[in-house]
Amino acid sequence: MNLKLTVHVVTSERLHLLQRCCRSVLAALPKEAQLVVTVNGRDEASCRWLSQNKNPALRYSVVPFDCLPVRRNEALDMCSGDILYCLDDDVEVPNDLFKVALDEFEKDADLAILGGPNITPPESSFLEKLFGAVMTSAFAAPMIRVRYGGGSQSKRLATERELIFCNLAIRKSSIPSGIQFRKCLKANEENVFLSECRSAALKTVFLPKLAVYHRRRKDVSGFFQQVCHYGVGRGQQWALWPQSCHPAFLVPALAIALACGLIVTAYPFWLAVALVIHQASSLIFAYFSGVRSLGWKAMVLAGPLTGLIHLAHGLGFWKGCVLGLRQKFQPGTFLFPHLPPARL
Repeated sequence: MNLKLTVHVVTSERLHLLQRCCRSVLAALPKEAQLVVTVNGRDEASCRWLSQNKNPALRYSVVPFDCLPVRRNEALDMCSGDILYCLDDDVEVPNDLFKVALDEFEKDADLAILGGPNITPPESSFLEKLFGAVMTSAFAAPMIRVRYGGGSQSKRLATERELIFCNLAIRKSSIPSGIQFRKCLKANEENVFLSECRSAALKTVFLPKLAVYHRRRKDVSGFFQQVCHYGVGRGQQWALWPQSCHPAFLVPALAIALACGLIVTAYPFWLAVALVIHQASSLIFAYFSGVRSLGWKAMVLAGPLTGLIHLAHGLGFWKGCVLGLRQKFQPGTFLFPHLPPARL
């Protein structure tokens, strides 16, 4: 069985990242595979560069700007290959990535979805490496640290807690027509998609050696906004379809609510105690994560950065809850009435 591969990338005004991504993908593509780039909205620089690239494996299209779930559904519908490999435009791939993925699909006819970790490129700045390393901490990101190379890196049946859209391969024929990326979601649309696939008894697998290099944010502000965005997606997911969201994702949001309660009720001593415990826990868990390899400076910054992650995710979660509840109770807009409860 010779499976055909289509690699899909959505981009919008990030030419310097797109160039790195395309070059690595084209260098790794097997014969008869295609790289399809969707330019999402007006982006003359990317269009100019793509039009000048004469590699026959590269195709691109320019479409009016729309949310990422819409573009990803289009890719799934129009995929000409047996396997759709989804990447973000800030990803670079090793030379054997697609060979490893196709081998797994060919060995296992029941395999529907396959993914692996996204790790920080070795040439990244110290701050970028720190952002990636702290996400491997069991205290900073306990439920999703495997995505970033943390925790037990062993092949396993996967949930949406291990898999992420920036590195996701899908057997097109396995996906039922009713399952798609939900355009109502502001972020993390792959979480509900993967939960629906598991509810439909589709086989999803996490494979550690299927790793890609993923660019991290360059500064603290960008990292905070990114984590907050993730929190919005989780909060919206929980409000719209709570069975698909593990209760542990509520903890940072509840901690923020508790801290606000301690401030309002004038119990600053207990708030201070909680902060000391939080920072001590951050340092202990950082020592047993990828942070330790970056040296003492990273260890000093791990505590505040872990606090920043919890704060950003918690604030984003509350924002997503409000957004999701508004959608849920608006007449005629409840979005998932046909889905069975997800298995966590």
